[in-house]
Amino acid sequence: CDSHYVGDYCEHRNPCNSMRCQNGGTCQVTFRNGRPGISCKCPLGFDESLCEIAVPNACDHVTCLNGGTCQLKTLEEYTCACANGYTGERCETKNLCASSPCRNGATCTALAGSSSFTCSCPPGFTGDTCSYDIEECQSNPCKYGGTCVNTHGSY
Repeated sequence: CDSHYVGDYCEHRNPCNSMRCQNGGTCQVTFRNGRPGISCKCPLGFDESLCEIAVPNACDHVTCLNGGTCQLKTLEEYTCACANGYTGERCETKNLCASSPCRNGATCTALAGSSSFTCSCPPGFTGDTCSYDIEECQSNPCKYGGTCVNTHGSY
């Protein structure tokens, strides 16, 4: 059957086309005594036949900060989906690594409980944000009369 009809022989109009489940509910065709009806599969936090009633849940009493949004895990448990640049249970902590302060492919790690970060530099780079190229040729690494030529991040 195409989406407009249901039944063993596509003999009934699809009731989901005229009855809309609300709040993100999914319409499912049910048959009773050979006649089609609908059932709405409601998302967490909504109930009743068309998902039109909000059920009391954990997000009713939670404020996610800094543009974060509350998402239900169960009716009693939630998580805050934080906006870019924030982290924490309620998005209360600015994530200093979000702005990518580390350079040259370095790994940024935000330090828990503080407002700072550290950068783990790849080989060939140094400095707080790994922005300085190490001058490898200063230690004369080339032997047997070889000439050292410093390159970006190596030699």
